[in-house]
Amino acid sequence: MKKNCQEFECVFGIADQNYKSIREIEMTECLMESVSAKSLDAKDGKSMQQITCEFAVGDVKYVNGSGSVIKGNLSNKAKSWQTSYWDVLGLYNIPAESITKIDLPKHTVKMVEEHTSMRRLPTKTSGAYTCEGLKVSGSAAHNGYEAARDLCIKLMYDGVLTENEFQDWSVNVKDPSHKKVLGEILFIQSAPFKFTTGAEAKVGDAPLQWEMEMFCEQSFWKIAEKAM
Repeated sequence: MKKNCQEFECVFGIADQNYKSIREIEMTECLMESVSAKSLDAKDGKSMQQITCEFAVGDVKYVNGSGSVIKGNLSNKAKSWQTSYWDVLGLYNIPAESITKIDLPKHTVKMVEEHTSMRRLPTKTSGAYTCEGLKVSGSAAHNGYEAARDLCIKLMYDGVLTENEFQDWSVNVKDPSHKKVLGEILFIQSAPFKFTTGAEAKVGDAPLQWEMEMFCEQSFWKIAEKAM
């Protein structure tokens, strides 16, 4: 997420009923290709947050298991991130109470392959880096529709976004009691480039809705709760 894609090695272990590793897949010269997450949706009260990572592998080796016990390092008291408990902080002048859904951006690294005389398999390096797909949706409650519409008209009226029109903002992810902050998602240098009303989005007979698609230079995740 910091545009610093580096090689890494990883092992996938296959365990028996006692969680002992009996087979292992060793992957070397790996490079991350993309990182994405589920949308934050206020109406989805049961869904847990999920992170999807895709990576390219330089070489693979299948070996016998080490016999070690596979176990996680999370505490039993650690709270899972749910997609419906969150607060928006600092998104221009749009009321946070009117925002109902946030489609989180996907981080993508384009791979470049180089062939050298030392080996037949190509060496992978990271090329272009993108952070795309950020979309904020909301309702007309608390004058949210008017605030989002007026903001987009103001920023996009001349067809040019200047440096001072981009803004940093964040989302606090909370536990079900809505008292404890589990983590924070930061959006760096974002600005809207498309505004869509509910009628255009074909949401049917639902109350007036709006969608705002946004540029986003970078997005960081901060975990406030300790794993151990």
